[in-house]
Amino acid sequence: MDLTWLSSLIVGAALGFCIGTRRSKPPAVDGAAINNKLVSKDPPEIEKLADILDDFKMVLVVRNDLKMGKGKIAAQCR
Repeated sequence: MDLTWLSSLIVGAALGFCIGTRRSKPPAVDGAAINNKLVSKDPPEIEKLADILDDFKMVLVVRNDLKMGKGKIAAQCR
């Protein structure tokens, strides 16, 4: 009984190790490629919408059934 438990544990650990090492890792990128992605030439989507729409309105919903207090309401505003 102990031998089958031990052999199952060893096989499971070896299989987990093999699968873990064979998973594809994301390719390493240099800093210039990251900076090019961060500095976009296109305007953000919100600016595109601002050109179309004139005014924006923010709505904060407070649910009384959840007994939302000041902390829960403030947590919704990020």
